[in-house]
Amino acid sequence: MDILNQLASDLFKHLQAMDGEANSSAGYCFHAGLNNYSIYKGLSGKKYENSWNDRLAELLGNNGNTTSREFRYPDSKKKCDIVIKSNNGKSIWLEVKSAWKYWFSSTSGKLEKNSPQIYRSYLLGNSANTLNKTHSVVQDIEKLSLLDSNLADYIGLLIIGFDIQEDPIDPDMEELIETMNLKEQGWKVFGPEIWLDRNHPDCRYNCWFLGKKSVYFDNNSIR
Repeated sequence: MDILNQLASDLFKHLQAMDGEANSSAGYCFHAGLNNYSIYKGLSGKKYENSWNDRLAELLGNNGNTTSREFRYPDSKKKCDIVIKSNNGKSIWLEVKSAWKYWFSSTSGKLEKNSPQIYRSYLLGNSANTLNKTHSVVQDIEKLSLLDSNLADYIGLLIIGFDIQEDPIDPDMEELIETMNLKEQGWKVFGPEIWLDRNHPDCRYNCWFLGKKSVYFDNNSIR
């Protein structure tokens, strides 16, 4: 199996396993699940991405792979969420981002909806023409795309989305892919991998993986 196909399959499998293993109650005796994974891990609610990344790095480190967390980009203070060295010697730099459109909060016991401005700005960056966020999906793609093939054999971005069937993330992802010309630039799109939040029949996990093989160029520094 192609390395990107294998990674996409592994990531989706691990996320569903993580959702299942987070079986402690959070707040109103609901299953903590993926959206409250940080509470399951005993961290504050704002540490959800760190809690996912720590566990993903652990799970991806099986079968002869090695992983590093918060690995520094060259000539930069920026850090990559997870760097994987596969058992065949290939390196994969992976960023992980969340996209909160709708979600069930197991701490409040309610269906929550994000501000469209905030949600779109974190997903689409400046192209959303809303708020200027410094840690958007767009900025992660731009950062990964500056890596030279001598440093990374492959680059990838995992997006963990929360939505409802009546107002899905899909059109926003299509806008992201089209706006950034990702397919024309060689990015492969995997997903969405969708499953229901066991706490609420309308809420879904909607996950995507974008990946590509790195290319060689002379200047690979990030300022």
